[in-house]
Amino acid sequence: MIGPDDTVQLLDHFVRLSSVTRSGAVLEIAYAGDLKPRRFAPVLLGIGATALAGDIGPVQILAPGGSNLGQVPVGPWFVHLVDADSADDRVTLILGRGLGAPCASMEDGPNRANLQPGTPYFLKRFYVDGHEYNVTAIMSCETGGFQYLSLRAPLPKVPVTIEQHSVRLQPYGP
Repeated sequence: MIGPDDTVQLLDHFVRLSSVTRSGAVLEIAYAGDLKPRRFAPVLLGIGATALAGDIGPVQILAPGGSNLGQVPVGPWFVHLVDADSADDRVTLILGRGLGAPCASMEDGPNRANLQPGTPYFLKRFYVDGHEYNVTAIMSCETGGFQYLSLRAPLPKVPVTIEQHSVRLQPYGP
């Protein structure tokens, strides 16, 4: 639960609560993969609705009960508005990010990002504050429970710009 001007971050995106209404909230979403965050236009999200975001805008809104099944979304990150309390000026949010496709290719042609359904590139690699993370393994139990997530994080020795993803990486001295 967060209040006005509170900000929460999950991996490569963060959300700030701008205002609360009786049936929803105005949220400001930003991509935090680059060295400097990229803010998207504020979105009005109704109770039960979900906003999907990628590394560039615009944010995609799924109405309560809506679905994007069978479509490659604009991005893997989401925020779901569970409840809005205008009397207390607070909202309850669920944040999440799709991860996976560790064996998928990053590109499906020269300088062309893999956006194939089920294996888009953004499920395999993500950036947080100028750091690259690659999903190398996800393991779940037979009961469907989560066991572990393995990430690889390269450490560049010099400043690096990944033009295709419009991201600058934080360098580390040798």
